[in-house]
Amino acid sequence: INFAANTYNFIENIDPNNNSEWSLILDYSNINNLSNRIDSTSYDLELNNKSIYLSGSLVDDYWQVSEDNNKGFVAKLNSDGTQEWIKGIDGEIYSVSNSNDGGVYAAGGTGFLELDLGSLSYNDQISSAFISKYNQDGSLEFNSTIDSQYSQYEFITDILRTDEGNLISTGITQSEGNDINANVSKFDNYGNLIWSKELDQQPSSVGVGIT
Repeated sequence: INFAANTYNFIENIDPNNNSEWSLILDYSNINNLSNRIDSTSYDLELNNKSIYLSGSLVDDYWQVSEDNNKGFVAKLNSDGTQEWIKGIDGEIYSVSNSNDGGVYAAGGTGFLELDLGSLSYNDQISSAFISKYNQDGSLEFNSTIDSQYSQYEFITDILRTDEGNLISTGITQSEGNDINANVSKFDNYGNLIWSKELDQQPSSVGVGIT
């Protein structure tokens, strides 16, 4: 069992007998321009070839969120709890999914999104959804931004890889002046959009998970 907690991301591995095997506080020092970002939230965790991939968001000590200081992260931990690497990206990363070569897909949006049970908060900025692929060594293979001419706000909240190697995601979309609706999209393994369907339900709907 793996747990990740708010503020500095304390992560602990607990065995079946409820004994702690290891714990770790993530080190963000390798991410540029994070001198005053002291609060972090983890949104997703995946096991891959005895490694752990973790994603989330970082904000500054006053919880000020804007296009300038909103940043997500994806980190790789080894099975013994040591941190192998961590990468930052502009925007928020809400979900990670294993790739078939041992790397990881990370997905989210360039805007700000806060999902709580029964509530949704987001800023007024235009947001584009994105999918990034990191190799096992932490090198960025690609970053694919998904823009829509019909929507001013797009955000991926969950992503998974199919047995065929494609990617399926869910999230939210909002056209200018319209309600927010959940969406389901399919991408190839390079993050290129194959199709996307919007779930038009009133007054609004949000896609938060996909299986």
